Amino acid sequence: MPLATVPATASTSGRLASMPAWISQAAASLRVVRTPGSLALLGAATALLAFQDVRVPADALLGQEGKGFYHIMWELQGERLIGAAGCVAGAQAAFDRTLAYAQERKAFGREIGHFQVIRHKFAAMATKIEACRQLVYTTAWRFANGEYPVREISMAKLYASRVAVEVADECIQIHGGAGYMKEYGVERVWRDMRLNRIGAGTDEIMLEVSADVCALFNADRLTIYSVGEDKQAIVSKVKTGLNSFKDLKLPIAEHSIAGYVALAKKAINIKDCYDDAELRSINKTLSQLETFWTGYINNIYKIK
Repeated sequence: MPLATVPATASTSGRLASMPAWISQAAASLRVVRTPGSLALLGAATALLAFQDVRVPADALLGQEGKGFYHIMWELQGERLIGAAGCVAGAQAAFDRTLAYAQERKAFGREIGHFQVIRHKFAAMATKIEACRQLVYTTAWRFANGEYPVREISMAKLYASRVAVEVADECIQIHGGAGYMKEYGVERVWRDMRLNRIGAGTDEIMLEVSADVCALFNADRLTIYSVGEDKQAIVSKVKTGLNSFKDLKLPIAEHSIAGYVALAKKAINIKDCYDDAELRSINKTLSQLETFWTGYINNIYKIK
């Protein structure tokens, strides 16, 4: 998947007259296959587009040809973090609106916010929202200071999106039948928040990324070694792991490499398990792993 630049000469008014020929050609060949309706975010148009026989000139290419997916994946962490922050904001907005409603709505002679069951619902929601906020803010601080905390970003996005949906659902419940009506707006919060558990990486993908970063590797791809395993087998598997990483083309490989390097370092620290030749072999392989890890990030992900 290539990425292309749109030159500054392109018209901002939507007219194609001042655009390069290839952009005009692309627009002319554009076909809207279908425009399916969606559950929420109705202000955002969703359509399936198709381009037929469009050629992009070499000077308009961004990054490496065929590596568009990797470049997009580099920015996807930022999108996930923004989504997590949006979930905190959405959950807080629904909470505030529902709290105001509970302080006004009366049942059995008093405001429903005075009933213990409702008070406990708010306490539970406030706890979850604050936990999300702290996780998201801490991760954002690390990201803003030059770190690349993939695990924490994945965890923040996973937890915040789930909490946002849970809070929205609880807010509807507190509103009762009124919450099901569009008049009060909380049903819209639930619909809009639900996309966050799918967009920019589903819950399942976030869990898989977190598992990889924590070195909980897929048995089909990697093997966790025990201290009691045959030392020659460990050396062999570390070398095999290096080759397998070179063959992996998925961005998830970076997380596995990080865990693999940590695992190899741990193995080296158990020096009494190896003789000098074996330690040199493992150290050499570890050095190759770290070099590959650095090159993978710098040369494939970052667009210089």
